[in-house]
Parts: sequence; structure tokens; C-alpha cells
Amino acid sequence: MPRRSFHQREADLELINAWYLQGKSQRQIAEELGALRNELGYEVSHQTISNDLAELRKRWQVTARTTRDKHIAQELARIDRLEAEYWKQYFDSMGEIVTITEHERTVTPDDEKPPKPKASNQATESAAIPLDIQRDVTKRREFHTGNPAYMAGIERCIQLRVSLLGLNAPTKRTEVPWELQAVEDIRAGLLDYETLVDAFDDPALVDNLFAKAGVPVKVAGEKVDIQDDL
Repeated sequence: MPRRSFHQREADLELINAWYLQGKSQRQIAEELGALRNELGYEVSHQTISNDLAELRKRWQVTARTTRDKHIAQELARIDRLEAEYWKQYFDSMGEIVTITEHERTVTPDDEKPPKPKASNQATESAAIPLDIQRDVTKRREFHTGNPAYMAGIERCIQLRVSLLGLNAPTKRTEVPWELQAVEDIRAGLLDYETLVDAFDDPALVDNLFAKAGVPVKVAGEKVDIQDDL
């Protein structure tokens, strides 16, 4: 039979991709596609399907990388835009602020003296004294260096960008091995023998942990001492 053309292979790859994602096995795909393509005059073997699946996996990886790179670029653009807005607001919050305060007070002119009071047995009349309103103005100047909340936003943007690009240096962690942690928990009474056996399905491993912990194994109400032969 003749070999399939480029366009026929691309059509086959499209069908194989759809069927594989639907959960069909390689054998099922080979049988169904083989029967379908026999009508077109070319044969599709199990090896052909295997090669096509290998090609599809390569394309999936490229698509995944491209999609990931595209999403990273979009998120970086959003972070850049947000950081630019933080910088703008930070600089806008800087500068000199002038606070003006006005106070009003009533004053009596120096050339107008109040009349002397008359004798206590005589009626007194208050003379009309003209009054003036004086305004006192106070100015206070303050210089603001910028709202630190905006600078904190800028710092968060930088951290997001570094994390997204994977630029964080690996940190050295001092983790306690799980065996040591299990031994400590056995000593503290947090773990019992039957629970560990059910979890690991390995009695020898659990016996070894109890031996390292120096804790007697309790099985069905009995106490059995495990000798530490390590």
C-alpha cells in the first residue's frame, strides 16, 4: 500500500488526539483508524499509531510551554502596570503641604475709652463703643517623603515578578528525616504500633522504628520488648 501523504497524516493525528483524550487505548485506536483508512487506500499499523502518539506528546509539550510562556508574559505585563501605578501614586504623595489656619478676635480701638462709671445712686448709660474684627492667619509648611503604603505595593510587585520568573535562590532547609520524626512521635505517645502497621503495611519497618524509640511494642494488649540490635 502507498504511504500516506502529509495531509493524511495530519488528519490522522487529529483523530488520534481526540480518541486518545477520550480514553481509548492504542490498540483500539489502531483498529478503528486502520479500518477507516483502508477505505482510502493506505494502512495504519500499531507501530504507526505508536509513532503518531509520540509526535502528539511532543506537540503537547510545545503547546504547554507556549501556553505557559504566554500566561507568564500576560501576568508580567499586569504586574508591570500595577507597579507603574504604585510609583505614580508614591510620587504624587510627595511634596510640600501648606496648612493655613485663621482665627478671628474682637478688639477695641485704642482711641476709644469706655466712660467712667457714675455714682452708685445715679443711673448709668453705656456708651456705644465701636469694635473691630481682626483675623490672625497662621501658615504651617510640611514636607511629605511619600506614602510608605505605595512603596510596600512596589515591593510586592517585585517579589511577584521574581517568583513568577523563578529567580528565587534555593533556600537551604534543615528538615528532620521522617524516620527521626516518627521515632520522636512514638516516644511522645502520638503514634501507636497498629496505626503505623496499617499505614506502612510493613511490620518489620514499624518494629525497627519502635526499637529506635526504645518503646515496647503493644500488640493486642500484650507487651513485647523489642531489643535494639542496631
